[in-house]
Amino acid sequence: LPDGLADAGESFFECAARETFEETGIQCRGVSLLGMWHRHDLVPWGKSDLYCVVRLEPIDQTQEIQADPAEISACRWYDRDAFLRDEGHPLISKVLHECYGASDAIGASSKPLSECVDL
Repeated sequence: LPDGLADAGESFFECAARETFEETGIQCRGVSLLGMWHRHDLVPWGKSDLYCVVRLEPIDQTQEIQADPAEISACRWYDRDAFLRDEGHPLISKVLHECYGASDAIGASSKPLSECVDL
């Protein structure tokens, strides 16, 4: 999943859309904030981190992926059920389970059941 740091004055949606474009060449718009994770005193910087999971939609469904090899090692469109089955990051897995009803049985909704998750 594309990720990165917000620029000064940038909203969560603007940041997510910009990072996605930089890494994949896909222009998106923010739809909803699905979850947030706030951690303190991260090593080695001693700074706090506010990690947001944003639901994006492509502006044009016909866009071709143009992965930037300096930003991301691989990129492809993922079938929803395959993504729900394969995703292993604990935060993303929790968001998928809570927002989309994801489970081992798949069968999750394509639209969020909830627009934000309390992590």
